[in-house]
Amino acid sequence: MEKKNKIMFAGPSGIGKTTLAERISNVADINFISGSVSDLLPKTKEQTHQEMLAKDPKTLYMEDFQVLNLRKKRFQDEESFISDRSFLDVASYFIYKQADKIPECEVKHFMDLCKMFTAQYCSHLILLDFTPELIGNWIVEDNKKRITNGFFQCEISSIMKAVIKYWKAQFIREVHVVNNHWYRPSTQSKEGVEIWKLDTIHGETRIMVVKEPKLDIRSEYIMNFIYDKI
Repeated sequence: MEKKNKIMFAGPSGIGKTTLAERISNVADINFISGSVSDLLPKTKEQTHQEMLAKDPKTLYMEDFQVLNLRKKRFQDEESFISDRSFLDVASYFIYKQADKIPECEVKHFMDLCKMFTAQYCSHLILLDFTPELIGNWIVEDNKKRITNGFFQCEISSIMKAVIKYWKAQFIREVHVVNNHWYRPSTQSKEGVEIWKLDTIHGETRIMVVKEPKLDIRSEYIMNFIYDKI
């Protein structure tokens, strides 16, 4: 199945997924599709993030499978789109909510489903990383629903990066921009982007982990990434 441009954003709450997805959608003239939980499950629209996480484990388990399947249904028939959510998001929050409550084999099954759907329905996955350096330096907009604590957002981001490695994605390179020139540093640094590739029997997905916090530079990275220039 040819995936064309099926672009998904991932990252913790308040890191700028929707802002960037809508911006790139307008610039690249690619249809924007919301994948947020509140849009997929209208009953959660008025719930805060803390209230959603405080539900009993069985309810959380069922809702996560609902979100997974509803995202698949929303994305699978679209030829080209940009979404502010991904299967990486639901996989990572599932670990956060369920890893200490259910057998490891059930977590693995959910991770494998998310990996398969990513390979099938996502051509480019963009993770906006909430690095430790952002704690205290990045203001998570308080929309009266989010958890604004930077340590929490950093923890979720760390799980997302761990899932990418669990999926056995291959690290390709790190890229930076200095004075409008691309370069690849010899050692890992705090800003810039990392390029990964998920290659499975179900398909291939290019992955970019964005550590750069500035909006305009992020946008430049993403535009070059979706057109396979980096």
